[in-house]
Amino acid sequence: MSQSGVSSSRFYMWRAILAVAHADGRIDKSERDFIESYMENLPFSDAQKAVLADDVLHARNAGEMLARVTEPEDQGQFFQFARMMVWCDGNYEQQEKEIMERLLC
Repeated sequence: MSQSGVSSSRFYMWRAILAVAHADGRIDKSERDFIESYMENLPFSDAQKAVLADDVLHARNAGEMLARVTEPEDQGQFFQFARMMVWCDGNYEQQEKEIMERLLC
């Protein structure tokens, strides 16, 4: 069993990305495939994996998750991944756009 996991900052970066994925009210297959393709090789602890699995099913507040991303590298990667993810389904919904605009301010 994996116990150490990724850093708290990196963990919350992924939680924030999942929160953005929920912005249009659903995580569709292309978004899920995109997220899973990156997350499958990361050394999350079992506890972190359980929280992330729940985040896939239940929307969280992206701003609250992002506030806990403390490392500059993780903050930069969040915006890169979030931009790619909201476009991966080919449908840049108004809610996704508004969330990204708020997070970029």
